[in-house]
Amino acid sequence: MATSISGSGSSSTLYWNRISGLASGMDTESIVKKLMDAERIPLDKMMQKKQLLEWQRDAYREMNSLLLDLRNAAFDMKLQGTYLTKKVTSSDPSVVTATAGTNAQLGIHKIYVDSVAKGVSLVSSQKLPSSSSSSGDTLNLATQFGLTNTPTVTFTLNNKETFTFDTAKETIYDVVKRINEANLGVTASFDSTYGLFFLNTTSTGKSANIEITDGAENFVRDMLKITPGNYHGDDASIRYVVDNQVNGVTITNSSNAFSINGLNLTLNGTTSSPVQLTVSNDTDAVFDKIVQFIGKYNDTIDKINAKLSEPKYRDYLPLTDAQREAMTDQQVEKWEAKARSGILQRDDLLQGTLYQLRAGFSNSVAGLDPSMDSMFDLGFTTGSYETNGKIIIDETKLRSALEQNPEKVMALFTQVDTDPNDNVDERGLAVRLYDSLNSAIKKLTDKAGSPAMTTDTESVIGKALDQLADDMSNFEDHLKQVEDRYWRQFTAMEQAIQRANMQSGWLMQQFGGGQ
Repeated sequence: MATSISGSGSSSTLYWNRISGLASGMDTESIVKKLMDAERIPLDKMMQKKQLLEWQRDAYREMNSLLLDLRNAAFDMKLQGTYLTKKVTSSDPSVVTATAGTNAQLGIHKIYVDSVAKGVSLVSSQKLPSSSSSSGDTLNLATQFGLTNTPTVTFTLNNKETFTFDTAKETIYDVVKRINEANLGVTASFDSTYGLFFLNTTSTGKSANIEITDGAENFVRDMLKITPGNYHGDDASIRYVVDNQVNGVTITNSSNAFSINGLNLTLNGTTSSPVQLTVSNDTDAVFDKIVQFIGKYNDTIDKINAKLSEPKYRDYLPLTDAQREAMTDQQVEKWEAKARSGILQRDDLLQGTLYQLRAGFSNSVAGLDPSMDSMFDLGFTTGSYETNGKIIIDETKLRSALEQNPEKVMALFTQVDTDPNDNVDERGLAVRLYDSLNSAIKKLTDKAGSPAMTTDTESVIGKALDQLADDMSNFEDHLKQVEDRYWRQFTAMEQAIQRANMQSGWLMQQFGGGQ
């Protein structure tokens, strides 16, 4: 209970100069608290409004993220390359395998593989002495190779790096480590089980080389059992047979990966007879892409419809701080789940988005062959009313369309509008969907900001939250002034009662003294 004597000063000073029931016996703290609870009702309503706006913003951004994912998928589906996927069958995969780019020519391609690309691989000609002692300790070079009066050994690799090793301190594993760290295009390894030292180039082809110049100690020749010299790899060589050529066109490469005429070849061996690579349209791959895309579209439609039809519990408003403190965590969680429910029920923005998406799919595409100018020609239907615009696929009909008319299917999805001002919509299904999603995403961003935003002062909800924050701050300042006023009034009352009591006591003393 505050019992300091009242005085004058600022509102913050008055806060501390309070007399709480000292003279009157009243519970002034409780009275002021109840009065302030009533005064805080508008602030609580503003806090609830703020919470509702934040929940609405978050719900819009969740839908925005959903549409962004679908737009990314629609972008791929409006590219012609998505429908030009080809596959390659090799008559001898042990010699050559291949994949096909979108520009690969359909039909049979013949490949002779005369040689494969090789790097340089050198290995000890005989087993080297063990690198470990009988107790398992790693031996230094001097001990392993029985070197006496040879404090160091040297050699040079690729005429770039000269290595010097202290035979008393360093081991065969130090030799390996330092070669690998030198970045010479050469790797080293030591197999302790078989006692063999290896040197290999990191690349293939004629440009790959290992050049060894031994030092005076002949460490490489006598100890590692590898003959010094200059070693080079080999290029790969193929003959690509065009039309009726007998020998074909000879092509060489430093690696076993070739790219020619839309084909990406991987050489695995050589052959004296041609390998036939058969290029055909990959109907299965295109079929799978379309089915996956429609699946994503349906999933998006489902989630938007769920938001639009979510039940709204109007009696469940956001909790005030006082209400939250009076409830358990579990009660708060259940309450807020109902309070948040239906935040976007029958939302105009989302309903408009669904309408645009459905219209884009169901309307025919102008300028195409009438036999393949709508989704129905692919075996797509929207099903019954209960499906809420989801697309049902007749997979047999879709696969048949892809096999018989792949170019028409591609045009149905990817055609662009040659004249947007002629009121004839020539856009393909995926192009329409992409444009509709772009428009919807912009509207949602204008309304609630982008999902990637950490701060937002430009969207409609962002501006409303900013204004609300200012209003709440101003109202809190007002509440402090009101509370100070109540305390000044009660303090004045206490002082008046205290003075009256003092006068009454004085009078009583005077009357008593007279008797």
